[in-house]
Amino acid sequence: MHKQLKVTYIRSAIGRSFKQKRVVRALGFKRLKQSRIVEATPSMLGMIRKIPHLLEVVPVASSVDSTEPVSLSESDEAGPPAEPTGGSQNVETAVEKEVRDGNTGTEVERNG
Repeated sequence: MHKQLKVTYIRSAIGRSFKQKRVVRALGFKRLKQSRIVEATPSMLGMIRKIPHLLEVVPVASSVDSTEPVSLSESDEAGPPAEPTGGSQNVETAVEKEVRDGNTGTEVERNG
């Protein structure tokens, strides 16, 4: 089994060559700050070597015992839905406040 690497896409490919953009997509990245854990196969290492200035690569410490079977199905990973923090349910946007107060900002007061 190959060693695992955590690869994070940290720099934009805007202004880079088309080949470099294709490598970013081939590694599975769609947006900045996205991370993936990949096997350190020769093909993956070759792609990482082509765009090291766009990536951050960190080795992953294997904490899973190889004798235990590992299940990666979605039902195992997805737990109960997380509770919202910070009372985000009672957040009112500025537009909602203006509509509630009847002040839509379209009326202009004229003195005179």
